[in-house]
Amino acid sequence: MVNILVTKLPSDGLQKTPCSEVVVNICGALNHLVTCSSLAARDVSYFNGLPKLIGIKTSHDNR
Repeated sequence: MVNILVTKLPSDGLQKTPCSEVVVNICGALNHLVTCSSLAARDVSYFNGLPKLIGIKTSHDNR
């Protein structure tokens, strides 16, 4: 499940697709999975989700 969600995340916060609402929902789903399972947290890292999440946060903070 985590790998599917991570692949749908934009590589940074500047991409126009998926739309902001979808990105927020994906982040919420990932947050729920990570709080329920340390394996989900490991998978976020394994599937290169951390650079994507950091890119999204950094671009949001710079607005």
